[in-house]
Amino acid sequence: RPVAEAHVAAMAAPAAGGGRAKAGGTFSFSNLRFILVLLIICGFASVVFLMSPAHGGASSSPRRAVRGSRWSAQAPVHGQTEDADEDDDEDDYEEGVGTAQETPRSRQQRPAALPVVVVAGKAMPKGQDLPAPPAASLLSMDERLAQGKLIFLFMLQDGLPHADLWKAFFAGAPRSSFRAFAHCSKPEPCRQSKAFAELGIELVRSVPSKWCSDLVSPSWQLLDTALRADEGGSKGEPQKFVLVSDSTLPVQTMSRMRQVLLKTDHSDLCISPRNEWAAVSIFGITYSIVKHHQWAVLNREDAEAFAKAWPMSSSYSSLWKNGVLDLAAGDYKWNLPRMGPDGKANLSATIARSLIPAPGRCPDEEAFTSLIFGLHEGGTDAMWQNIIDRSVCRTYVNWNCKNPPEVFSKMTDKLRELMRDTSEKAYLFARKFKKDASLKELKAFHQKASSELV
Repeated sequence: RPVAEAHVAAMAAPAAGGGRAKAGGTFSFSNLRFILVLLIICGFASVVFLMSPAHGGASSSPRRAVRGSRWSAQAPVHGQTEDADEDDDEDDYEEGVGTAQETPRSRQQRPAALPVVVVAGKAMPKGQDLPAPPAASLLSMDERLAQGKLIFLFMLQDGLPHADLWKAFFAGAPRSSFRAFAHCSKPEPCRQSKAFAELGIELVRSVPSKWCSDLVSPSWQLLDTALRADEGGSKGEPQKFVLVSDSTLPVQTMSRMRQVLLKTDHSDLCISPRNEWAAVSIFGITYSIVKHHQWAVLNREDAEAFAKAWPMSSSYSSLWKNGVLDLAAGDYKWNLPRMGPDGKANLSATIARSLIPAPGRCPDEEAFTSLIFGLHEGGTDAMWQNIIDRSVCRTYVNWNCKNPPEVFSKMTDKLRELMRDTSEKAYLFARKFKKDASLKELKAFHQKASSELV
């Protein structure tokens, strides 16, 4: 304070000299203007540094959302019309009201406010080294089969259709070789059903869900519960997490399915053609959401990445009131991370999903690729191609029919063809099956395979 007072006195001294008062005042104003200009320049430089990809591309402020006409799409937007593979008939785990019921654990609390951050910066250098895909462990195939485990995650409404066929599928397989969990949008009928106890399927706590608005939260509930319940995979034992709908049935035997899925350590995501990816241009960078089918097979690393990212990226849980979601399809309440230099989603650099126009697009067809790997943008082509090349569609569905998708009410030649396929990229499941479909041949197929294992 004494130093500051001395400085003020020195500045005021020329004014006492009469003729110097004007000159002294002018000098003081010029200094002030210079300081203000310097502060503005420094502030701008700091913002540029914080927004740069090298710094993570994210602002520390949760309110940094850019809105208005400036953020309208500046590049062609893919997938704005209803795609051929949009499952919009709503008969497949379409909608339901869940209440807090059966669960081995309480659900993780999500943030009340959604941090929306729009980032800009340079694209990833094209010459950057690509991260290696998940390498197979040093275990032999026999060891992988002996130690590996498949975790089946059923997304159901009020029960398990064709429970007798699933019983034939699981019969004969060692109990330690698989585990199963189910989420029911209508939990009370599921709790009263004997099928789950007979098959060893554990019911997870039901959470609210709505077709095409939020089917991701039930998927998260299943994966998060399964990961916490089974720690074996964290110790290096091969694990695959298999998402199954209530209209899906296995067309390969349990033995064959284990051989196919446990042979590698990578996930199988059925990725849609590029012309179906929603995209937008921001600050000259085109960001695309890599669309995928909902029914995926995840390795433990990717399942853990998704389980961590969804609560951090979404605010759907805060929008439910009395079991009802007051949100229309296409009103998105989650953030999309950019892909980091390691080929994984960078959760500190995100873009609001609402900034990328794609009316009618369902979050469950975007969440896995986005929250595990991130957005597609300049410089990430090679990494995305690696992911696409090693991914395989494991659930068959027919959209090339008169009233797509095809709904099976009985055995067909196509189903028999799928059952005979022994290739490495064979479909393991098929959908959609009617609840009263006549499938004696498929059931006998699994009974025969199971009896040979006993």
